[in-house]
Amino acid sequence: MSLAEVIQEIVRMTPAERQEVEGQLRLLRWKETPGLGASLAAANARMDAGQKVTGRELEAMLRAREAAEHPAKG
Repeated sequence: MSLAEVIQEIVRMTPAERQEVEGQLRLLRWKETPGLGASLAAANARMDAGQKVTGRELEAMLRAREAAEHPAKG
């Protein structure tokens, strides 16, 4: 299928179908990121070595990050 044919198909799609295509393209781009495999392997090795956080710890980290990026207006 040519690029022109793909574009024609996308134009005919519903918004929901286009959203699904966009998600698939985003996933493909992520999977093709240079060094992704090595990065994931290194992260898994760190976790296997005991470097982990609980869900509550992660939530606290995210709240702190959000607060630092968007301080409350006084």
